[in-house]
Amino acid sequence: MDNKLKKTALCLLVLGSLTACNSDDSSTVSSNDYITVVQEVEETVEDLSEDTDSVVTEGNLLLNSDFESWTDGLPDGWTIIDDGISVAQSTTIYYTDETSTFAIGENSAAITVTTETQGDTDFRQSIDVVSGTTYLFSTWIYHTEGMISARLYVDGYQGYSDADLVNQWQEVTYSYAADEDKSIEVGLRFYDQTGFDGEEIVYVDNFSFSSDTVETTTDETAEEEIIEEEEASEVVAEEETTDETVTEESDGNLLVNGDFESWSTSLPDDWTTIDSDISVSQNTTIYNEGSSSAEISVNSGTQGSTDLRQYIDVTEGTTYTFSTSVYHTDGLIKARLYIGGDYGTYSDNTVLSGWQEVTYSYTATASESIEAGIRFYDQTGYIDPEIVYIDGFSVIADSNSSSDTSTYYASAADLTGLELKTALYNIIKDHTTKTYSNLWDFMSTNSLDVYYENDGTILDMYSENPSSSDTYNYTPVTDQCGNYSGEGSCYNREHSFPKSWFDDQYPMYTDIHHLFATDGYVNGKRSNYPYGVVGTSTFVSDNGSKVGSASSDLGYSGTVFEPIDEFKGDFARAYFYMATRYEDIISTWEVNSDSADAVLDSSSDYVFEEWVITMLKTWNENDPVSQKELDRNEAAYEFQGNRNPFIDHPEYVNEIWAD
Repeated sequence: MDNKLKKTALCLLVLGSLTACNSDDSSTVSSNDYITVVQEVEETVEDLSEDTDSVVTEGNLLLNSDFESWTDGLPDGWTIIDDGISVAQSTTIYYTDETSTFAIGENSAAITVTTETQGDTDFRQSIDVVSGTTYLFSTWIYHTEGMISARLYVDGYQGYSDADLVNQWQEVTYSYAADEDKSIEVGLRFYDQTGFDGEEIVYVDNFSFSSDTVETTTDETAEEEIIEEEEASEVVAEEETTDETVTEESDGNLLVNGDFESWSTSLPDDWTTIDSDISVSQNTTIYNEGSSSAEISVNSGTQGSTDLRQYIDVTEGTTYTFSTSVYHTDGLIKARLYIGGDYGTYSDNTVLSGWQEVTYSYTATASESIEAGIRFYDQTGYIDPEIVYIDGFSVIADSNSSSDTSTYYASAADLTGLELKTALYNIIKDHTTKTYSNLWDFMSTNSLDVYYENDGTILDMYSENPSSSDTYNYTPVTDQCGNYSGEGSCYNREHSFPKSWFDDQYPMYTDIHHLFATDGYVNGKRSNYPYGVVGTSTFVSDNGSKVGSASSDLGYSGTVFEPIDEFKGDFARAYFYMATRYEDIISTWEVNSDSADAVLDSSSDYVFEEWVITMLKTWNENDPVSQKELDRNEAAYEFQGNRNPFIDHPEYVNEIWAD
């Protein structure tokens, strides 16, 4: 075989991407050579394995896992495509993530499901696995209508996707331990849901797996390793008896006893909060890692009494990934991550008698001690008690997360007052101007409720009920306005800083930092009135947002719009952003409307009238930065290339607009 083909084929075995493997060479391997070349290299790898008694299984060993290689309209390497589905190459909707371990490319598989007969909806290929090796399988799914769910097939049927998360990518994973050397089939099966109309498209991309490297060692080598470990332990023991201070590293798992291996008096060590309506015991037969797990018996449907938590220290500006493995028995309880007051991702209670991973990303807004753990929620049909197993609870700090914004704001370091404001202006100006239609795309993926009801519907700050169920919900894209006749008709693109104030000019018109998805009808009621505190209301939305005459102690006597307390800080920080981002031109906006005149003071420095500054500072203080804002700020930075400094550093407000 030609050496260039060998090199490319070896790359293919690891990355599964023809595009990625051709990227560094002026000559390329065509898709027609794909299967032949890979088969030859696979045989070579197999021969090497037999000669050396070691098997290398790291990397992505699936063929064409990112769906970059197609022949005659079908994806290469995928050998089972059942009659009830058809597969086509998509070059418009595909998974993109620069941090991905594996090559992703610019294609996905568009799966059209045309039957309700599940036995005819499989999409699979065969791979070889090695006895004693644990493999983590992962794929990315994009639902369009939400009437089909995808289910991982890994030597059997495993976890489902969440069909309710439409028009966005979601990851579905499964951990598989091979009990013998064998060939297994892996892939997906598609299941119709209530409302399926006989045809629906689901996009699939980046189907991958990774595993531990298995190496066979001789008895002599093993003995040497044991001796080395014992000697190392003796050295550590000697060091611990000295008076020298040992500095603890903060990278890695910051939780204590997250694998539930350490127990005292029948309780897991260091888990400080165990609520009254759960009981916890050690289980040594069902576990995901180590030799034991926490067996949680949920004895009540009262959610306020079903928490399992401990305290950890976090650092301001650092992003942490929290993760735990959950094992459901009856499926009438859900587990939900609890991080620093945020209730994060739920487990999938329909996945029974198998481990699933639940993860949540959290960015610390202050250096402080927070509680992290799990809360358990009863589902329809729950009869207490029910057992859920938990294992491998970990938190990993992103070592780069806190330094990124430090670099971004470096030129503003140690400044205060108007010097700080101008320094921030120079940092965030000249962002990429987007089109008005681009805003729909941003909102369909970055304005979703994954914080309150966690149902993937549009998160509308004019209608969201933070403490109870929303009276209406919007499906991304599907429920875009359009015409509206009342609340609940459709969602719109709300300029929180009214567009008439800047005369509908760009780039303000599409600056995502002050644009939010909101109910069209409530948006219309808000009109271009200033934000304020309502004394007597003339309109109240379903979630309590108000229009009416200003409160007598506000310092303004006109009509105002008052959002609910939960989101006042969000809008205040958007306004401080606008005052800073457009300090070069904002002094001219006061004359554009009566409302603009009521809010703006025709200056480029402090920008707002005194009553507005007082109110916005109060809102900024009383409603601190939330995880929702942090996530959206990151997405906005990716979208248009600048950040809102007052989300990253809410303390800048008082440093600039000092009393």
